[in-house]
Amino acid sequence: MSASTWQRQLFLQVHAEATLRAASAEHDLLLRLAAPDVREALLQCCPNVAELSPFELLKAIRDEFAVSEIVSGFSAFIPGAHGGPRFWFGPTVKESRNETHLENLWEVWLKENWDYSKLQAYIYGMDDLEVHGYGFKPFAQRARPASAEETRERSVYCAVNTLRFGAGSPLYGEVSVVLSPAAAARTTLLAPFDTGSWIFM
Repeated sequence: MSASTWQRQLFLQVHAEATLRAASAEHDLLLRLAAPDVREALLQCCPNVAELSPFELLKAIRDEFAVSEIVSGFSAFIPGAHGGPRFWFGPTVKESRNETHLENLWEVWLKENWDYSKLQAYIYGMDDLEVHGYGFKPFAQRARPASAEETRERSVYCAVNTLRFGAGSPLYGEVSVVLSPAAAARTTLLAPFDTGSWIFM
């Protein structure tokens, strides 16, 4: 599924801002990578990189992100079946077979006519964060998308697999979707930690 005009503009905006911020923070980051406590931690966990210079460490970090896969998970079963979650955390295998793209949560909830009141506090927090924090296009009514067109303005949430696990997050299901770094680079915006945590901040 191709990106909307809003999504393309947002992607360019975030990319430009991130480039500027990364450049301005590089000096402080290099100083931090040279700090004694960081060096001690590296000696304890991974002595093979402890002797690298701050510049070499930064290059290694960037190289790791450049080749890391982007992963996401979804369920093999409908909610509540086989002891699984009792709410929709994403599409199931059955639904995905009939789609040409990986659906986001809003798409699934709308299609399944989900009762939003079951997770009302979370739903409002998620919508507010996506609009005011991430810059996604607002729905006509807060946290209540009325059409597939509205829901497709939102995102699928994934993880950067820097730990090289063999699967996506089991929280979202038993089936994993894996995007190659090349494909992900054209469509993915990365955050420094779990974006789900921001809802409660």
